[in-house]
Parts: sequence; C-alpha cells; structure tokens
Amino acid sequence: MKKTNNVLILTSSGGSGLLNAAKAQKQAILKKDPNSKVIIKDILLSDSWNLIGKFGVNIWNSSQKYGMIFWQKVLGKWKSIAEYLFWPQVFLEVSYLLEKEKIDRVIDTQVLSSSATLLAIKRYNKKYKKSIVLEKVIVDIPSYQNTLFFRPIKKLSLSQKKALKLISIKPFLENEKTLSEFWQTHCGMDESSVIYTDFPIRQGFHGYIGKNKPNLPFEILLRIPEPFENKLITDCLKNSLIKHTRTDKDFLFTIFPKEFLFAIVLGSQPTDQSTIKYIKSYIEIAKSCPEKKIHLFVFSSSWKSSRSLFQKVHDIAISHSIKNLSVIPFSLQEEDVIAKLFFRADGTITRSAGQTVLELMATCPKKRYIHSEAKPHQSIFDGMPGWEAGGARYIREKFGAVIVSPDTFSEQFSF
Repeated sequence: MKKTNNVLILTSSGGSGLLNAAKAQKQAILKKDPNSKVIIKDILLSDSWNLIGKFGVNIWNSSQKYGMIFWQKVLGKWKSIAEYLFWPQVFLEVSYLLEKEKIDRVIDTQVLSSSATLLAIKRYNKKYKKSIVLEKVIVDIPSYQNTLFFRPIKKLSLSQKKALKLISIKPFLENEKTLSEFWQTHCGMDESSVIYTDFPIRQGFHGYIGKNKPNLPFEILLRIPEPFENKLITDCLKNSLIKHTRTDKDFLFTIFPKEFLFAIVLGSQPTDQSTIKYIKSYIEIAKSCPEKKIHLFVFSSSWKSSRSLFQKVHDIAISHSIKNLSVIPFSLQEEDVIAKLFFRADGTITRSAGQTVLELMATCPKKRYIHSEAKPHQSIFDGMPGWEAGGARYIREKFGAVIVSPDTFSEQFSF
C-alpha cells in the first residue's frame, strides 16, 4: 500500500479569502495524490483560545460588513500586537497537530505568528529526524503594499527564513526593478526561496482558464437549501424576465447570449450600504436602456433577520418597476457556482482581496469593477486598506479593471 502523505494546512476565518486559499491547496494536493491526508486548521478558532479568536474574527468581519476602512487599516497596523497575542496559541496548536497527525508537510495561508509555526516545526523535525519546511502561501497580490504578509516575514531571523518557502504569483513591480529586488526589499529573502504559481485557485475555476464565452444559452444553478431564502428569491422572480426553473432547494437560470449578466460580490461580509447603492445604480442604468435585458446577481450573505442584507436586496427587487431588470439575491455558494457566474458575467463588482483577484483573472468576466469605499472627497485608494489597494492596482494594470466607489460607479459604467 502506498504511504499516506499527511499534510497540515493552517488558515484563518478573517474573511473567506484565506479559507478559500486553504481549500484550493487541499484540492490541488488531493488531485495530485488522492492518498494524501489533509488537515485544515483554523488557527484563530482553536478550542483552547476560542473566545479570543472569535473576538478577533468578529472585529475583522464587522469592519468589512459596515465598510469601516479606517478600522481595517488600524487592525492591519495592530497585527504586530496580534502576532504576540496569538503566538502561544499558534505554537501549541501546531506542535500538537504535528505530533498527533504525524505530519509530513505544512502549508500556511494565514498571516499570524509564522515564527511560532517555524519553531514548532523545528522541534518536530529534530525529534523525528524530518526536514519539513513551512510553505507560506501569499494570498494577497504581492505588491509593496502587502504589509500583512510581508512585515512578519521580513522580521524573521536568517535561520528561520532558511526553513521557509513562499508560494506566490509573480509580484507587481512598481518601485522595484527586478523580482529579486522585490523579495529582498519586502521580505529579506532570496528569489530562490519563492515558488511561483500561476493560479493558486480552487479547482472549480480551472475549467474556465483561457476559455472564450460560448455564444449559446448558459445555465447557472443556485443552491438555496434554506426555505425562507428560497421563498424570498421566488418573490424576486415573480415579475422577472429571466428564464428559470426551481425546486425546493435550487434555482436553474438560463442566460441567453444577448442578455446581460452582472454580479455584485463584495466578499464574505458584503457592505450593506455600498451593495444597495450599486443596485440602485443598476436600476437607473436599466431604466435608461429599456432595450437591454439585464440580470443582476447580488451576493447578500445569508438571511438572519428583517435587517439583513438579503432581506434588503429582496425588498428592492420586488419594489422597483423596471421590467428589463432582474435582481436576484443569493447566499453562500460552492465554487462551481461562483466560477460559472464570473465566467458568464458581462461585469462584476468585487473587492480586490487576493483570492478574488486570482479567481477573476482565471474566469475573465468582460468588465471588472473593483470596489472602493472612498467618499466623494477622497482618493479612490483611500477607500481600501493597503493590501487591497495593491491588488486593485495590479488588476487595473494587467487586466484593465476599473476602480469604482458606489458614488462613481454610474459614470464609469459601460456595457
């Protein structure tokens, strides 16, 4: 029997990007070696420090949900405090898992306490005569603004860096002349310690890389097992022109070639106010173009109360009188649904966090709009934390994305 390869993947629940990156790594490993045993560990929600971890996750997710860019920037700067706060937890958890699961490989998709993980690996290697290195996946676009990942790495000792491999797409050079200079400047590491990858994305997106959109009817299946969400979507579709069929747990939509599909996906914690403003912009766009049939899919998290975003999107969808516009809220979906949605989309509005950017690059929607929370008096980059700004610059330069805010979107939109 072939020996099982035991792999530990560390991740975090702060947003969905890190979790999706961990899932992408697991899928890639199992595709290459189905005999592998892969353990994904959310390092902030371990049993021993669950309350502290939940507190940190909730603060971060709330800052995204309510569009509090100031607090996202502050939390980014306070990450050095979190490094010390979670250091014992990370060290103990990783040490325990290495021993318990007889780990052969360690991959890290989150930003906290790499030094703690490296020390745990060093002790484990010495005890069991292994030579495991820490494979650090750079989830956000590597640019000079990606301080969440880079600052802790740069602070590591030379001996710690020798036990570290970085997994990344090629960086976005702005102030640096070469790739080697980039890694030396921002991480204090040689380029030889970097493993370049094109698309460290979930498997559901791989089938669309380099593909052209078919000039045929295109089907998208939304899975909605929650009965009340199902009912609300049914309400939204009563006067809609989009072709669809439904069951108790899903909706199958057919999008015809001359119809326009747009998607608003502002991360796992979409900002209510911004999402609603974008919907209202699409209502005005549809009103001004009555000859175009437009379908707007809006990620609205899950329905929790009458104050939830899902309910608010439903209320707008059933109250507007624009016959050529369908507005469809949806909750969390598997990657195959999001991949098809991005692939068929004539335009998307998303944040520029790393995993989303990579998946947008893979599926190539016709128009990519990158969301900023900037107010009318602010620079567009003031409306996003630095690591997202770096991603936004990258996708603007490489793929012609347009950076918008809810206040500027209407004037920047085009079919």
